[in-house]
Amino acid sequence: MGLAPGMMSGMVTEGNTGFTLPRGATGFFVPKDGPLPKTGLRALRAALYAAARGIGGQVGEIEGQEYPLSFHTASVRRSHW
Repeated sequence: MGLAPGMMSGMVTEGNTGFTLPRGATGFFVPKDGPLPKTGLRALRAALYAAARGIGGQVGEIEGQEYPLSFHTASVRRSHW
């Protein structure tokens, strides 16, 4: 699905909803601040299902963090797309 230049996927643009990402959520960090916080797969799974319920969607594949990656991966999609 292509987007017009300068347009976002709708994640934040619909309803002008903003949010603050917690430290380390992007995977980028400053080494002097110490290691990034860890998020367990169980907590991620709970958040994904809550997000999916909130948009009437479904949780896709969930992959837990394994070396060399430092993050879990997952997807949530709207059911009626």
